Amino acid sequence: MHRTRKKKKISEITQTRTQVVCERDRISNLPDEILVHILSFLHMKYAATTSILSTRWRFLWTWNPSLDFSYCKPTVIDRCLDLHRAPKLRSLKYCNTFYDHPETEAVSRWLRYAATHNVEELSLFLAYPYQESYPLSLFECQTLMHLALRDGKLNLSVNFRGFKSLVTLCLERVFIKEEVLCTLISTCDLLENLEVIDCSFLMNRLRISATNSSRLRNLKIISFPERRSPGTLEINAPSLLFFTCRGWKLSWSDFSHLREADLGFISFDSGWNEDLEGWRRILSAMTSLRTLFAGDWLFQKPKCRKHLPVPFHDHFVFKNLKELDVFIKHKESKDYLASFISLLKACPALETARLYLVSGLERDRCVRYDKVRLWLKEIHHPIFSHDRLKTLELGGFMSTKTELLLLKFLLEKTIALESLILKLRKEINNSELLRNELTLHKASPIAQIIISHI
Repeated sequence: MHRTRKKKKISEITQTRTQVVCERDRISNLPDEILVHILSFLHMKYAATTSILSTRWRFLWTWNPSLDFSYCKPTVIDRCLDLHRAPKLRSLKYCNTFYDHPETEAVSRWLRYAATHNVEELSLFLAYPYQESYPLSLFECQTLMHLALRDGKLNLSVNFRGFKSLVTLCLERVFIKEEVLCTLISTCDLLENLEVIDCSFLMNRLRISATNSSRLRNLKIISFPERRSPGTLEINAPSLLFFTCRGWKLSWSDFSHLREADLGFISFDSGWNEDLEGWRRILSAMTSLRTLFAGDWLFQKPKCRKHLPVPFHDHFVFKNLKELDVFIKHKESKDYLASFISLLKACPALETARLYLVSGLERDRCVRYDKVRLWLKEIHHPIFSHDRLKTLELGGFMSTKTELLLLKFLLEKTIALESLILKLRKEINNSELLRNELTLHKASPIAQIIISHI
């Protein structure tokens, strides 16, 4: 009787411990499909180490449809692909180190494996100075939806007819001929997103053309001017909605449907410094914009315009612009704040405006106070008032005499303003006096003046 009770007690304790272990290891109770899905978010190195957990986990990682081989040795990759069992690949990613360059034959072998397993997303980041051409087996991956390449050379195969499912193409530091890029764009009928970052071209002029039936919506093209002289960029993409351009001269382009533009370092073709009509034509083509991020090129006056400020409102109106960000770096951007007011007049629907002064300018020396004051009197007729602007942010504010004059004018004319955010330079220590002085000039009773230091 005593032994029976003892056995029963031991059985209950064992059962309780088993339940505790099961509760602690709930992840092992999940179906294999969910476990494989969890493994797909891990680097292949860590996914493979789960094989030591138990017999059930031993081969789960081999069914992983997303293979991340970043910084793995080629021999390790070959071994993993030999053991791989998934019938289809969702993604394949490889990034090598500066000192570990794979042979072209190895890369070709991995690409052929990806092609036979209907890979959808492929990322090959080959650390500089990898100068080999990408294997032609790359173009066998006809199920690709996303392709990202970094470094190396890209040449098309003779029989290439386009990636019929490709939606996103990203090229970074890739040597590619202009005609090759044009062929890629024209033969990929479903292409919506294109990024070309710091790539090398044979010519100094690039033309990106898409037909009216093209789905190209998002274009990012960036070049670093310290590495090469700015080339000329011409775009013909009527369906383009989002555009980022830095380090290129912008020639005449079709921006009829553009909604968001990020234009950092940019200059217009011969029409910017010499021809006012060319300058006006390019900017007026962007009047459908809702969001604009721009550099100080926006406030650099053409040589044929000697007076102050840049007269935006005399030439075009951004009727739909809701958000405006401008970064000022160059010392030639004189009278920047007066030009900023002129730009506000050209944006009647603007709700948020940010102006950042990245580098310190001796602004009272380069900005003419008397001329600014006269100009402000002129634009009172007709009376200037902005009834949509809710948020105004100025970064790098120096609290100079001219800046205060223009800022007071803005406060008097923005009747719907909710917040004025001033980010002062650390050497400016009269923030409380500044807040009290500006409060006397605000036209909006609900406007808050927020002052901080950078």
